[in-house]
Amino acid sequence: MDDEFDDLLNEVEDKFCASRLQKPTHKHQAVTQTNHGGKKKETPRLKTNKSELDDTIDDLLQDTPLDHTASSPRVPIAKEVDSASGLFRQSSEKQATKKCFPVFIGGTETPLGLSTTVNSRACNGLRCTDCDFKISTFDGFKWHASVDYLFLRNNMPDFHRLNPKLIKKKGCRAYACQCKWKSVEGDLTNLQSEIDLKWVCGKH
Repeated sequence: MDDEFDDLLNEVEDKFCASRLQKPTHKHQAVTQTNHGGKKKETPRLKTNKSELDDTIDDLLQDTPLDHTASSPRVPIAKEVDSASGLFRQSSEKQATKKCFPVFIGGTETPLGLSTTVNSRACNGLRCTDCDFKISTFDGFKWHASVDYLFLRNNMPDFHRLNPKLIKKKGCRAYACQCKWKSVEGDLTNLQSEIDLKWVCGKH
């Protein structure tokens, strides 16, 4: 009676494991041997204990790794971490977003910086839309009457090479890109009135 009950348990365990494994392991296979008389003798199946079942479950779990990439949080690209304070700060590309309105140029007596309708200043972030060059300023100088396009094209923005065409003058500020130049003295001048100059605020 005990032998029949053990055989029944073995058959149930074999069917349970075979339904979850593609290939049966050597623990669940019947061993076939040949005796001296030439007859094949099938040895009884090995009993599967609790530890063997645990090993089988562990193998199944290892074959199906969990995907953690879908739920992992993403770090914002447009922000950087300040190592000193531990706080998030915007990248340098996102900081320069303000423009002057209106856009002014002026002599050395006028302050440089961002110009607004409330606080008027001479823009120090000018860029030429014709030559795509940043405008340089030289305080206390004005341009000589002989300056021309080729001179600026070949020498901007090196001050030592531009110096032969610069004349010292108190209160004057010399502006130039690679195609245009302007000497400004005194109060602010609105660039909208300077039709020949294609200068715009390049953001602050």
